[in-house]
Amino acid sequence: MVTRAFSLIELLVSVSILTVITGIVLANNNQFNSSVLLGNAAYDIALTIREAQVYGLSTQAFAGEFQVGYGVHFASPTEYILFADTDPVRNRRYDAGVDQVVRQYTLGRGFTVSNLCGTRVDQGVECSRSSTALEHLDIAFLRPNPDATITGSDPKAFSSAKITIQSRSGETRTISVQSTGQISVQKP
Repeated sequence: MVTRAFSLIELLVSVSILTVITGIVLANNNQFNSSVLLGNAAYDIALTIREAQVYGLSTQAFAGEFQVGYGVHFASPTEYILFADTDPVRNRRYDAGVDQVVRQYTLGRGFTVSNLCGTRVDQGVECSRSSTALEHLDIAFLRPNPDATITGSDPKAFSSAKITIQSRSGETRTISVQSTGQISVQKP
């Protein structure tokens, strides 16, 4: 009577193949998780901008006043601020010490705002990583206008803005905001 079974060499080859496949899957899983988390961070920023838009268009009262604009201020590579434009001028810009911080957000997991860019109506582009050195970016909304006011270091408004966030591995996502109020997240 002949019995069939695996030989020791066949068993070692099978275990080796299983080990290699498991290693590849686990390595790609970490990269996939990083990509998903970066996408989530980009959508969180986009949702904060949308929240400012909703607050700015609705009757969201701030300290009993209804004619308050809301916006998002980007000046740090790891933080951004949702603010209420409470100064009497309503300049649709974040003025530290004058405007009120509604919520401050911190990017975690090694993500950073790697570049801020604004496009002027004449198609001139200013970025934080260029010779024009855009120091900060404000995106604000004030009733009854649903359009975004996008400003930087210079008080002249931009027609659009791009906020690029980056992971430690160098992967990026870009949040685009148009002056018409359209907000989108793009993967390069």
